[in-house]
Amino acid sequence: MPKGTIHLNRSMDSVGAVSFELTHIGSYGGPYFPVLTISSEVALNAFRDRIGAATPAVCPLTLMRIVGELRSPDHRTVARFEHNPMLRAERADGTTNGVQTFSIPLDLSTIDQIERSRGPGDLQVMLNLLPIFAIHMPNAAVIFEVGRIEGLKFPIPRSQWVDNLLPGLGYGGLEILEVRYASTTIGKHLQKSVGEIRDAKKALLDGDCHMAVLHCRRSVEALLESGSSALPPSMRFQQKVETWISDNFKTVDGTEAKLLAEQMQVVWEVTSAAAHSGSSHSFKARESEFLIRTAMNIVEYVNRLS
Repeated sequence: MPKGTIHLNRSMDSVGAVSFELTHIGSYGGPYFPVLTISSEVALNAFRDRIGAATPAVCPLTLMRIVGELRSPDHRTVARFEHNPMLRAERADGTTNGVQTFSIPLDLSTIDQIERSRGPGDLQVMLNLLPIFAIHMPNAAVIFEVGRIEGLKFPIPRSQWVDNLLPGLGYGGLEILEVRYASTTIGKHLQKSVGEIRDAKKALLDGDCHMAVLHCRRSVEALLESGSSALPPSMRFQQKVETWISDNFKTVDGTEAKLLAEQMQVVWEVTSAAAHSGSSHSFKARESEFLIRTAMNIVEYVNRLS
């Protein structure tokens, strides 16, 4: 459990703590307004003023604002945020507790940079928090003080980041594939191809380039199942593609048909190594990303034609 101690800068006094469970980190709003959330427990104590008195005066303390930075890794700020907890502690012999949720706005380009530097392991995160207090003095004066919160450096497990948080942020390793399925026979069956591409993106995030490429091949093969008539299994792939295009897209001219057929053929041929376990070719991340983008373009193009 990450836990940070709250200090006042002026007196160096410890006046509380911020802590949270890693399972209380969430995400929502993607892909257009992605937000990372951290639900934390804030414990706050009253301030003891030891200046000019034999017995320290107990002064109510209000935590008015927290200005924060999300860093990943800890030397690089990737997002800034503010939170207004308005938590007040008055008693010297007790602690005031409150649940506070930090909402950290992100964008897909920032998330992409985080992913590129993360590598295959856990996400290393640091929260740099600057609390702002109001100290209510015995003479009714209010003094505003700045503090600091130390100790909030922690890893988010790769499985939690990839499986739970990135989907809520709307990030799939590549730009989001959005298909408004047409009401035609082909349009109604594009979901399978889109599903294969999403599986390819997830495999790429997991570092399994071989499986990512295989899903690209399957996404193209799934398109041929969406036509108005079944194609014989014994037919060569190139012939299947040409027959499928001519049977289902009557308004497409020869040049456009050739463009689509060649792109589908390229993806299918290049990914042949992934479909055969005996192949010695080891796909790289850049190859996988290129093939995913190509498969995405093919599916989006077919959807427009349908």
